[in-house]
Amino acid sequence: MQNYEIMDITLKQQKIISDPLRGQIISLLAEKPMTSKQTAVELGKNPGTIYYHIKQLYEHGILELDHVETVKGIVEKYIKRKRLCSGDLGE
Repeated sequence: MQNYEIMDITLKQQKIISDPLRGQIISLLAEKPMTSKQTAVELGKNPGTIYYHIKQLYEHGILELDHVETVKGIVEKYIKRKRLCSGDLGE
């Protein structure tokens, strides 16, 4: 039997994640944590646009901060998809 991850989401969160680009961002950040710039490069999009969408997803509880690194004096925030609740699926 396959295990599925379940996340209770609000109507507001559903609206936030319904954007196709945000769906791509969520899928990408589920694989591994990345900065908004790394995410933009991976998706071939403008970094400012991706930053805006990541910020919206973060503020609505879809994404979370994984860790922070400082490289040559620049603070890089690595974001990941928030861990989903496993529910009652035998886990």
